Amino acid sequence: MSRYDDTIIIRKHWEKSKNKRRRRRFFDTGYRNIGLKLWIFGDILRAVEDNEKEMRGKEDDEKGAGTACDQG
Repeated sequence: MSRYDDTIIIRKHWEKSKNKRRRRRFFDTGYRNIGLKLWIFGDILRAVEDNEKEMRGKEDDEKGAGTACDQG
């Protein structure tokens, strides 16, 4: 194998890796950001729902305690 063949192989490999990097960069910037935004948005929605449930639960407990005391 001559030195010329080595350079061709290296160049081919570099072209492949360049394409992979380009593709990866596209996915990193585009889809990952969208995924992160959706994921964060989902977390925020979940947190809001949990807070609402907790608040409702506290209100129900207070009402329940009040009515139980009144009945007792």
